[in-house]
Amino acid sequence: MEQPTASTEREAFELSTESLAEPDNHLRTFATFAQIDRNDPAAPSALSEGIQNVWRDPIRFVWAVGFAALFLLLVAIPAEVLNSTLEANAHRWRWLYAWALPLINRVSTFVRSLPSWGSSAPVVIVLTSIAFAFADPQFGFDVTSLRLVASLALGLLLVVYLPSMITAALLGKRWNVPTAIITQPGAIVVAVLGVIASRMLDFSPGLLVGLVLGIELAANARAEDQRRAIVTRMIVTLGLSVAAWTAFIVMTTALEGTDETFLSVFITETLVAAVHEGITGLLVALLPLMFLDGKTLFDQSKLTWLALAGPTAIAFALLVLPTSERLAADAPVAIWVGVFVAFSLSVAAIWAGFRALNLREEQATRTADELHIDKVNV
Repeated sequence: MEQPTASTEREAFELSTESLAEPDNHLRTFATFAQIDRNDPAAPSALSEGIQNVWRDPIRFVWAVGFAALFLLLVAIPAEVLNSTLEANAHRWRWLYAWALPLINRVSTFVRSLPSWGSSAPVVIVLTSIAFAFADPQFGFDVTSLRLVASLALGLLLVVYLPSMITAALLGKRWNVPTAIITQPGAIVVAVLGVIASRMLDFSPGLLVGLVLGIELAANARAEDQRRAIVTRMIVTLGLSVAAWTAFIVMTTALEGTDETFLSVFITETLVAAVHEGITGLLVALLPLMFLDGKTLFDQSKLTWLALAGPTAIAFALLVLPTSERLAADAPVAIWVGVFVAFSLSVAAIWAGFRALNLREEQATRTADELHIDKVNV
């Protein structure tokens, strides 16, 4: 058999080296997920891409501020318009609430019938984390998936449970307001919706965090105490999220060039989860919609709401969106702007629809009054 020449070997070697020199990030990411052994303790997951070091790209600060402005203009303000429109036209859609009330009561009865541990904070956090983990396309029964769930659960403890504990302690010691931390099982449903939305928008990891835990104030608490509770919890959540990002940058810089281990991957993924869960959950909570803390805060102090919503939206653009940009072929900013515009147009359509109905009723009322006056005159 003819032996390969040195030239042939060199060409093969050079071709292989060239193909690996400048790999396409998008193709490499998905190829990695498809080929790795997920039972390897250090195998990557949907959180392993980490968080971009924004200090190396200052231009991101500029468009992050622009993104925050778009969020306030196309989401927050329309959300308040939607609230006002729905409240002013409550008599038109009250039938929907009456229709859904029996179902809501049955669900509430079922939740109350569960053992006390069934709706406890650890159970709700673990179930929410499992729902989040399905955002990883390769999630299954393997070591990597188990590590992913553990990282997500620990992240929720850091940016959901810990802020609630700190807020409750401050309210009790500083303002003498009795509090209790309550669970919100509905956060599991919100988590599932977030995973579905992430698949539709090609946005990863897609952690749409609802209110997993809440703080219940005493019956005699004032509106001022409620505002303090909301502001304190949000500030602590944002601070811990930024601290987790800082710890991630420090840790990845220190470990650069070293081999990854189960512990190093677990810690970095936990920090990434904390950043995403904390900032995304805070952004959702700040929406001035019914049943959200953002609505209460917006009604009580629009300046305070803006002071929290602005930095949170900037942090979301800087720390959450860049990760999705590396996992998708198309820039996610355009997708999110499209979602914002679609939401604004939907609110405008709802407002215009109710406005048309109100004008029709006003016209009908004026016509009836004119007919009545004519009959009286006759």
